Order: sequence, then C-alpha cells, then structure tokens
Amino acid sequence: MFKFSFSKVSRQVEKPEDYPLITALNFGELSTAKEIQDQPIICSFCNSILTNQSHLQKSGENFTYKCEFCMKENSVSHDQALHLLKDGIEPESTDVSSMEDMAFLLEEIRKDENNALSKMEMEKTTSGFPIQVAVIDVSGSMAGGKLEAVKHALVQNIHQLTADFPATKFVLIPFSSDVRIYPTPEDQIIVKDGPSFFKESKLEKEIEKIVEKYPFQPIEKIYEGWTNVVKRMTDLNMTALGPALFIGIQSIIASQKSQAKKTGGKVILLTDGLANVGLGSIENSLGKDSKDAGFYSNIAKRCLENNIIVDMVGVREQGGGNSVALDVIGKVTDYTGGQMLFITADQVESAFGSFHRTNYIARNVVMRIYSPEFLVLEEIQGAEVLQSLDKIKRGDPIKLGAFYPDREIYLKFQQKDTKLPVGTKIPVQIQLEYLDTQGNRKMRINRQEIEIAPDMENFKKAYSPKIATAFELSKASKLRSKGDIKFAEAQVHQTMARNVSLGGQYDMDVSELNELVQDEMDEWKSEEAQAVEQKISDKKSFYAAMGQSRSRSSYNAKLKRMRKKKK
Repeated sequence: MFKFSFSKVSRQVEKPEDYPLITALNFGELSTAKEIQDQPIICSFCNSILTNQSHLQKSGENFTYKCEFCMKENSVSHDQALHLLKDGIEPESTDVSSMEDMAFLLEEIRKDENNALSKMEMEKTTSGFPIQVAVIDVSGSMAGGKLEAVKHALVQNIHQLTADFPATKFVLIPFSSDVRIYPTPEDQIIVKDGPSFFKESKLEKEIEKIVEKYPFQPIEKIYEGWTNVVKRMTDLNMTALGPALFIGIQSIIASQKSQAKKTGGKVILLTDGLANVGLGSIENSLGKDSKDAGFYSNIAKRCLENNIIVDMVGVREQGGGNSVALDVIGKVTDYTGGQMLFITADQVESAFGSFHRTNYIARNVVMRIYSPEFLVLEEIQGAEVLQSLDKIKRGDPIKLGAFYPDREIYLKFQQKDTKLPVGTKIPVQIQLEYLDTQGNRKMRINRQEIEIAPDMENFKKAYSPKIATAFELSKASKLRSKGDIKFAEAQVHQTMARNVSLGGQYDMDVSELNELVQDEMDEWKSEEAQAVEQKISDKKSFYAAMGQSRSRSSYNAKLKRMRKKKK
C-alpha cells in the first residue's frame, strides 16, 4: 500500500522539482497487511507506534524502549509487550529487526454494547450508510424533463437502498426558495426563506427540534411511501441550495447527537443552478475567497467531524447553457471523499446507481506522519485537506475523509540540507486510522528507513520514476481542473524529460511511463473536444468534475485504462 519514490536522500538538495520525494498510498491495498488484534504500543510523548520490537528492553517485570522519533524513554507493561510480541517479532531475533507494515484492529463496533446500532442493523447496513439524505433542487429551472428524470432516478435509488441496505434511514429534502424536509413520507416540515437562512446557529436549533419530534425510520418499513412522495414532487422558484445542504448535513448530525460514536451518513445533492438564497449564495459572488465560498469549507469541516460523505450532481442543459459552480460547491466532495458529476438529465439514473455501488473501504480517515526534521510534508495530491500543511507538526492528525479502492493519494516531502553522516538510516512512519466497511476502527502503519546517500548520483540510481510520475499526473490533472492548463502541460513535459534522462543514464525502462503520460494528455484533448461539441458554457464545473476523477485515480487504474484502449 505504501510506496516511496526514494529510499535515499542526498545531503545537499539538488533539483527538487525534477526528483520530488513522493510517498504513494494505494487504498486498493489497504487490507493487505497482517492484522494484530491487540492495541499498539504508543509513545506517550509523540504518539508514534512501536514497530521495531527489538527496541524493547526487559526492565524488571516490565519493558522499556526509547522512541526512535522523539528519543524519549517509554515504559511498557509485561502483558502489553507479550501480546504484541506473540503477533510480531521476538526481541532476540537477529533475522529481522522491524515489521515495516502493520495493521491493528483498534475497536470492533459489533462488540460495543453502547453503540446505537444493534448487531442486526450493522449487518443490514454493512458497506452502506446508517442515514442517507437526498437534497434535491426543485426550482423553476428543473421543470419538465429534468425533474421527471430525477424523480425516476430517485425512485430507483430508493428501491436499491431497500433491497441492499434495508436498515438505512432515508430523508428527502427538496428545495427551491424554501426547504421542505420529509423525515418520513407522512411528515413534511417547511423551513421558509427568512432570517434563519442566513444564520447557521438558528438553522441548527430548528433542525434539532424537527429531528427530535420526527425520528428517522429504516427505509424497508416505508419505502412505498417514499416512492409516492418522490413522484409528487413539483417545481417551484428560487434556489436555496446552501440552506438545504446545511439542513441535510445537520439532520444527520442532530439524529446522532446522543451517540458516543458518530456513525455518520451520506448526503446526495442535485442541482441545475447557482445557489441564490441564504447561506452559501454564490450567484453574485463566485470568488473562491468570498464569504459564501467559505461557507462550503465550513460545511466540509462539519462533515469530517461527523463522518459524513457528500456526493454532488450538477445537471447541465443539453445545450450546455446553465451554470452550477461545482468548482466552488464541489469542494465539499473533495474534502469528504464523495464524488461530483456534471451530467445531463438522461444520465442522472446512472449517476445515482454509481453512487450506490461505490464501496467506501475506509471512512473517517485520519493520517499522521513522523519524519526527520529535514523532511517536511509539503503537498498532498489525490485528496484535498482543509488544514494548512505548513502548520502541521510531526504526528498532528490530518483528516482525509473517505476512500474507495481505486483511489491513490500522494505525499510530497520537501528536503532540507542535512549534516547527518553518509549511510545513516532515518525512520519515517505513516499512520492511517480509519473505519472499515463494518464500522470497525482500524490502524495501518508503515515504517520505512531512508538512507543518507553520498551524492545525487547515488540518490538517482535508487530513485523510482514510476511513483513520481503517478504523483505528477495527479497534480497536473488538478492544475488543469482549476484552469491552469499551461502549468499542467509544463508539468507533464517536465515529467517525460526526467524519465528519459533517468532511462538513458541508469538503463531504466521508462517507455510505459511516458506512454501513460501521453495517454493522459490524449484524454485531456478528448475532454476539450467534448466541451466544445456539447457547447458547455460552465467549463469550470465541467473541468472540476473531470479533474477530480483524474487526480484521484490510482496509477494502476490509469494503466488499465491505457492498456484496454490498445486492445
């Protein structure tokens, strides 16, 4: 799961832009490590995990060890040490000194008597979501064929949910200038346009009262009622998208307020226009740094804190004339791990089916990195992070949202000059804590040793252009999605030149790497032709959706696509 472009670093930094220090995390390989049932041994000072059991020293009846990251002395009880050693490596072993890849089952949710979901409910919702909220635009522009297509797709989605995840609780929130909440098919609460639409705290209180009065119910008991409600939906006028999205997310949060563990849920937002009522209104303020754009970052923060995933569908006209600003509102999907699509009405049913089939193998993912002072996390590609990376210290939690198997993320490290002796091996540890498909909290830990090389020549011989290329393709796709086309093209041309240079100097086979780069550029051209052919005016939304998919795609997925095209 963890692959590095570098196993060595030179004492003096040269051409860091040509030879980026990258770690790739492939979520398709998340469950490949041996799982240890006992709790990990955690440093009481920096929270790193002991992976090298040979560091344990007998001290009376217990053990001690010096943390290799903060160099502080830790005490370990006899029982805890023996539990770990039976699954790991004996301290006396001379063959192997370190387990480089470990996995721990930290908490089994089915055995938790205080958990709000019973064992039966967990079995029914495995791989699904405890609550799913559909937030649907029924403003005037949705009238006619678009709304009918959405209603049909929603009915099919309800049937699929009932068949596959009968214990999932479904909530419907159609919105126009007002927001209508259906906690059950029989109950409708209208939140009218007014002061509360401009104040998050007022909306919070309203939603808490509604959820307390009208508890959500498993879909299997009332799915026929839901299909009838959906079929009766009609178009109205304006687009209170921001308040509706907030209400949808807050409904999940309020329903789980008394739970010690946030089991979370999923929100699907569908719209064909710009938010123009209340919170998050962006029709006249599309600047990325505007107050209303910041509203969506705050929404994403709430989602990350409560294990909520958001999917978004922007419905475009056949002639491509409308705008939905997915480049702004779609940031919520970037941060939470959901998906955004910019499609026509006839593709809505397929989109809902795709959302339903997506298997999130890791939710509520939190990453921690332990590296030496001369290696600093500089950039993350393949995922968006709300936190400022320059403020993150060693071991600080980095919230990453949810992941499905085809995703891969890339960590770029900035190297500073170091005076450490040549040959010194420095440990780097990456921790991933997450909820699996059954709600169990797990941790995956990887430890690598980075050697101080005598010079750049020695460094380049051990360099992996494959990992660097994967990172650079992800970055270029993200640049392009933001409209930075020249920078994206410059990035991939630089990648190809570096690969050719390494191939010539060190007899590396880089032909397939550069073929993949060329294939990615061909895909870009196809997208540009599609935008012209379909007369898409909201190119920012179009490229935001396309770029998200490309920047997240794993190296193996890109390679599979290219090879399939050759056949």
